[in-house]
Amino acid sequence: MKLAVAPRVEPHHNRAAFTCGEPTLDAHIRRYASQDMRRRIAQVFVAVAGAPESICGYYSLSAASFSRGDLPSELARRLPRYPVPAAILGRLAVDRVSRG
Repeated sequence: MKLAVAPRVEPHHNRAAFTCGEPTLDAHIRRYASQDMRRRIAQVFVAVAGAPESICGYYSLSAASFSRGDLPSELARRLPRYPVPAAILGRLAVDRVSRG
C-alpha cells in the first residue's frame, strides 16, 4: 500500500472514520483540527492510502520559539542571543486499520 501525505486535512477527508484508540486524538482530528488551522495555531497533515478520503494517520505542527534563558547553561552557550525558532509536534496518531 502506497501512502501519500496531504498538505493539510481537507473537508473531503473522512475524519469520522478515523480511530486510533486514543479518544483525545480521535476527537482532535474530528472536531479541532480544522479550527486550529483556521486560527493558525497549527497545521494538520494527513497520510492517506487507497481512497483519497481515507485517513491512515495524521500529525500537527506548530511554530514556536525559545530563548537561551529557557535552557540549561551547557546548551545555551552554543545558541544565539535572539529567540531560536522551533517546530512543535503537537499530535501524532495512526488509524488502527493502518498499523503495522
